[in-house]
Amino acid sequence: MFCNLPFKAVFGLLVAFVVIWCRCFVVGSEVDLVYAPIFAVSLSVFFDSIKPLKFVFNLIGKHSTNMWLVHSFYCYYFLEITKLVYITSNVWIDLGILVVMSFFTSVLLELFYMYLFKGMSYIHSKFIKKQTDEIKFEQKSEEIEKSYV
Repeated sequence: MFCNLPFKAVFGLLVAFVVIWCRCFVVGSEVDLVYAPIFAVSLSVFFDSIKPLKFVFNLIGKHSTNMWLVHSFYCYYFLEITKLVYITSNVWIDLGILVVMSFFTSVLLELFYMYLFKGMSYIHSKFIKKQTDEIKFEQKSEEIEKSYV
């Protein structure tokens, strides 16, 4: 099973399991301040060493802010969509539905932002830049006229 995994992946997963085991059976929650960063780094090493997981987490990470901002609307405010999020009695399926909906909403928001900024750039290049160039030209011509006088 672990033969095809790189050493970093196996090591990261092993450290994560050791941290879980130590927290459950050895010391407990008194040293969570130590356990939490070790656990986070070990899982980061694990996810970073497996390319498909790295791709998925990078993609989710790119959209994480939008997903965080949007998910509460799906959980609490939009009644019909809230019914869709809580359609099953299984928490993990509901969480998956919420993550997928938030992710696709984030992708749509990014597309909206992209076209909005393209439109703003077009307006700036066609109208505002032209007006500022004309103002600069008038200022330069006035400076040249003053220098001749």
